[in-house]
Amino acid sequence: AGGEGGKVLAPAGAPHVLILPGFGNAQQDYINPLSEGEERSVSYALRERGFSVYVMPLERIQWLNVLRGIFTLSFWLRRTTPYEAAYGWYVEMGREAYRQAASSGTGVLVVGHSAGGWLGRAVVGDGQWDVGGKTC
Repeated sequence: AGGEGGKVLAPAGAPHVLILPGFGNAQQDYINPLSEGEERSVSYALRERGFSVYVMPLERIQWLNVLRGIFTLSFWLRRTTPYEAAYGWYVEMGREAYRQAASSGTGVLVVGHSAGGWLGRAVVGDGQWDVGGKTC
């Protein structure tokens, strides 16, 4: 259905939207980018169209957790999965955000920006990951 200004509006009963930030990004980037005002954000644009929007609560400094991965053998063998030290923290945070977004029972549409897209597959996945033809 069309809305004000020809905007496409969310249908009744639309799923909640969960935004998973990209590498180096924080929750704030999707709510008030560059402190330019909320009305410039992707979350605002989606809410204006009738969607309920959740952005995974993530601070930029948390990306330093990725450095933990360099201390693992799988990192050096290029067999790291998203469930290990480098990114496991993100997957767990994403799963918690997903649970919160899904609590209303309307379903969840996951939007992953950059690394959030790759890691989003692990967030909604079953814990299996293909590494070099071998499932881990």
